[in-house]
Amino acid sequence: MENKYLEIALKKNEDSASVYSNNPDIICNEKIKKVLPLKTIFELTKGLMFKKEGRALLMFDFNARHSIWMAFMRYSLDLIFINENQKIVDIIENVKPLALDINTLKVYYPKEKCRYVLEVESGFIKKSNLKTGDFLHISNKINS
Repeated sequence: MENKYLEIALKKNEDSASVYSNNPDIICNEKIKKVLPLKTIFELTKGLMFKKEGRALLMFDFNARHSIWMAFMRYSLDLIFINENQKIVDIIENVKPLALDINTLKVYYPKEKCRYVLEVESGFIKKSNLKTGDFLHISNKINS
């Protein structure tokens, strides 16, 4: 089965002098590439569990402080929490997979209510220069 992906466009915050990464593996033409859209309750619950790599956008039907946990994950993530206006309201970097280490037994919540959670590989935030207050444009167009 072939996966369908989203591209998420970056919108510069007028108050910000952000310069996004020129690394095409991270951002290409100011778009975050190959983002797996997750909408159903099963997809939202599973997220990126059991995968060896990838990016996902968890698309909830309502605003809340949606929680993320790292059970059955194989790699660390940066979590980007996005509100209904597509503004980044919180970022949590380098979230480790659940392990026998007590420090990994956590559930991660944003500081504010959000509608979307973008899960990307650890290090993405540092490479992309995204920050709280920046805006994204989440399109409904899905690519193969």
